[in-house]
Amino acid sequence: MLTTRSLLVAAAAADVIHVDATYKLNWQGYPVLIAGVTDAASQFFPCIFAVMTSEKEGDYTSLLRVMKDEVEKATQQTFAPRVVMGDCAEAVTRAAEAVFPDAARRVCWFHVKKAIDGRLRGEDKEWRGMVLGDLEKVQLSATPEQFDHSFDLMCERWLSSSWPSACDFVTYIRTQYRTKNSGWFEGFDLRSPSTNNAIESFNGQIKARHTIRERAPVGRFLRTALDMVSEWAAEHGERRVFQSDPPVHLSVQTAAWQWITKGQRCFTSGARTYVPAGDRESVSRDEALHYDEVMSGSTPVTFGELMQVRFSTWLMEDRGGEGTERSIRDLTCTCPPYLKKSMCKHVVAAAITAGWIMVSERAKDVPLGQKRKRGRPALARPALLH
Repeated sequence: MLTTRSLLVAAAAADVIHVDATYKLNWQGYPVLIAGVTDAASQFFPCIFAVMTSEKEGDYTSLLRVMKDEVEKATQQTFAPRVVMGDCAEAVTRAAEAVFPDAARRVCWFHVKKAIDGRLRGEDKEWRGMVLGDLEKVQLSATPEQFDHSFDLMCERWLSSSWPSACDFVTYIRTQYRTKNSGWFEGFDLRSPSTNNAIESFNGQIKARHTIRERAPVGRFLRTALDMVSEWAAEHGERRVFQSDPPVHLSVQTAAWQWITKGQRCFTSGARTYVPAGDRESVSRDEALHYDEVMSGSTPVTFGELMQVRFSTWLMEDRGGEGTERSIRDLTCTCPPYLKKSMCKHVVAAAITAGWIMVSERAKDVPLGQKRKRGRPALARPALLH
């Protein structure tokens, strides 16, 4: 196992751990296990690079235990992450329970979707598309209660259809992704990514930049690993800075400013604000009450009716306490952009209206109804341009 003091100190500032294994780096075919953390901007920061003889529970337990002990030794503080992210491997789950018993075990949505898609191979194309589409809607559940309710209605829909394999598939998905691995929906934890893409992309960079996609012998592999870990330590704090708050990008500011200018009418009740989705102009009090009844399960509905209500109104909540310093982090929203990136135009617009943040002048230079183009905006405009 290889690490540096600066990598360990950087890991102590995070509360979301990512674990993954990669192959095809050495002649012996041994797996390389990597553990690291992500910040509020979903940037991945590696912590430990380890070569193991296998990818079993004991290997992951050793990796996480060494990470915990060395971080605490370097910082003289208790290291207790909130979330451990990985694929659906039972070895990762047991290792996380042994080393971090209080941490929530989150599983990667991409791996779940890939496994289910493989299970559906050979099925009718229409049924396959319906199942994957329903799962993507359920994955956007904003709370555990909403996930349980929508998951049950989804299974009832499949069982009542004419799909011949519905019974076996429902038994499979309930066992694998409801009982064993249920942490694949967005609302499982709103402050952590729902996929392991950050570390997966990092593994690809190792093969592309360092090993040049070749299996190295022992001597050269060790030198490459030492250089690689030293480079990670040098990059931290210089080119890559750990962010404790989700960034408010210029494109989100532009969308928020245009949303304020458009003037859609919301309904507010206490700390809850009901926001019209899509092209809807307003949300009435009766629509807000109907939304609460349907989403809480007090009104019997079908899966299609539940999804229609779910994606017609977004619920924004203010979770800040009385007398505390207010921040944009106190606001949450049930729209897909917020669930995916912990930031959306509705939250930013509410923060701008409350005076918590100031909107940039560059965010206002895009005509109403147009989206900001990708990339950095031009620093200088052509002369004599009105």
